[in-house]
Formats: sequence, C-alpha cells, structure tokens
Amino acid sequence: MDVNFKKIIKTHAEYVDGEECCGFLGLDNLYSPRVLPCDNIHIDKKRFFEISADDFLKYKKKFNILATYHSHPTAGCQPSEYDKVISDEWALPSYVYSVKAKEFFLYFPKTYRPPELLGRVYVSDLQNCFRFVVDYYNKINALGFMDFNYCLDKNGDRFGEKTIYTIKNFIKKNKFYEVGEFQKHDLLLFETNSTGFSHFAVFIGDNKIVHHERKRLSTATMLDEKSIKNIFKIFRNPKLRS
Repeated sequence: MDVNFKKIIKTHAEYVDGEECCGFLGLDNLYSPRVLPCDNIHIDKKRFFEISADDFLKYKKKFNILATYHSHPTAGCQPSEYDKVISDEWALPSYVYSVKAKEFFLYFPKTYRPPELLGRVYVSDLQNCFRFVVDYYNKINALGFMDFNYCLDKNGDRFGEKTIYTIKNFIKKNKFYEVGEFQKHDLLLFETNSTGFSHFAVFIGDNKIVHHERKRLSTATMLDEKSIKNIFKIFRNPKLRS
C-alpha cells in the first residue's frame, strides 16, 4: 500500500479517536489512487462501521471504487467475521488498520471479481505483481487457498519479513513446487538486486511472460536474455502439470 494512503487512513483513524473510521479507495479520472473518507453511520461506532448508500453513490459517480477501509481502535488488524461479511456484501477488498498495533491487513472476499489481467493500473497491494499472479491462477481455477494478508510491506525493491512469509505461505499452501526449467503456467520469481526475489510473472509460452511492473500497466512481454538471467526461482502449480 502506498505510504501516503497509510498516512491518510491513520490520520482519519486518529481523528475519530476511539471509534471506527471508514471509507473507500478509488481511482480518479487520471487513474490516480485516492482515499475517500466516509461517515460511520453504525449505531455502535466503537466496535463496528457502516457506510451509507449515499456516500457510496456520491463517490461512485466520480471514482472507480477499488476497496473499502476501516479502523480497529483497540483490536488487531485481522478482519472480524462482521468485517468479512461486509466485504463480501460490497464484493470489494477491505483494508483494516489497527490503531493499537499500527498495522494494516488487506482482505479479499470470495465475492471479489478481479479486473481483466492485462491493462491494469498499478495500485500498491490491490493491483501489483503478486496480486496479478494470484488472479492469474485463480481465473484458471488453479488455487486452493487464498486467505492471506495482501497488504505487502516493501521498501524500494526489498520485501519485508512479513511479506516474505506471506509469499512463501502462498506457495506452500497451494503446493507449488520448485523446478529447473519453465513451461506454460509456471510462476517465475525474479531477482532485481542482491536482496532476493522482488518481482513475479507467469510464463505463458512462446517465450512470453505476463506480469505487472510497478507504475506500469500489466502486460505480456518477451522473455529476453537479461530477464532470464534475473530469474531467481521457478515454481510449478501441481494442478497445471503437463
């Protein structure tokens, strides 16, 4: 998640002091991400949140709504069952910010329908290289486990420890296994510096990969010699063995 997003949501959470803040994340007409604060209209604002239909319609006219967000004043950042139900109803990903722990969690509901793979606008966490490969395999029914915290911690090209754990857990839970040579549908982890893997792509055959680079639209590109040299590891999905 972009650091500016975090600052704005943190400020909103601190401003309501002891109550749950809430709002949307959206793209404006220039495809720039925006935080869209809303009033919490729930009767018990200290433990729950509710966004009015009027607020949703107001923002829907001007923005492409990507996700909801809300805060937990005293609890951790993991979404409650209530939070998951609301996210399922909206069919939108949901950011949860814990004021106490000062941490974020990004939950994707089962009702979420991702955008087309190619031509996506890059948005930290929501539409990035990791979420791209998750959506790729999900679209072809090749995943069995997807319940992760998709709020990735990345400083430049370096992934944080919690993010590395999430990615390794994704590979382990879905039983990807390491191979020496790539074939169609294989997951490629790229090394762009000495810190280990820092980018993801899927090999689709004909010497092409599909991926989503930072600050670019997701696309299909040729796998050139430089890219091949930067491959860190190759993983195969057991449901897609040839």
